[in-house]
Amino acid sequence: MKTSGVWATIAAVILLASPAAFAANVSGAILGAAGKPVAGIKVIAQSRTDTTTLTAVSGAKGEYQIEGLHSGNYQFTLDPESTGFRKGQPVAAFVSDNGLKLNWVVSPSADPIAYAQPADQVAGVDPFGLSLGEFIAVSALVVAGAGAVAVGGYAAAGGFSGNGHDGDGDNDGDLVDPVSSPSQ
Repeated sequence: MKTSGVWATIAAVILLASPAAFAANVSGAILGAAGKPVAGIKVIAQSRTDTTTLTAVSGAKGEYQIEGLHSGNYQFTLDPESTGFRKGQPVAAFVSDNGLKLNWVVSPSADPIAYAQPADQVAGVDPFGLSLGEFIAVSALVVAGAGAVAVGGYAAAGGFSGNGHDGDGDNDGDLVDPVSSPSQ
């Protein structure tokens, strides 16, 4: 009887002495807009309530894991360093005792898109009813759409004509000069 009590006491001391035993993990994958894994991107988790800052770097399969977080609000930032991808704005998320699954889609031309859910609810779909593959496809469309908007805005501002005008001298956008047009 005394032996089991000693072992229980030792186990309790070890668990209490190890804060990581009660800490949560944040894990996920970083993929490019085409759905391919991206290695070498640092993920930074910074507590919103104390000075805790932990990091991880995505591996060859784009996967990363940050261990030893306590439940609470965190700000997550990507640091793509020399990968050619955009850094984007920080993402705020709550990390529960069970952890967080935080996936990212990155692009060289658009800010990253984060896809998060509690680690204990990871079931291959997001809250919007999309599978990870569908989410990547939608993210790729968003990135492409952002590029199209940028090009369209540039064109509307006259960026492709070189002078900001329609080219026929009257600036009415019709590309036809009514003075020299044969139809008039």
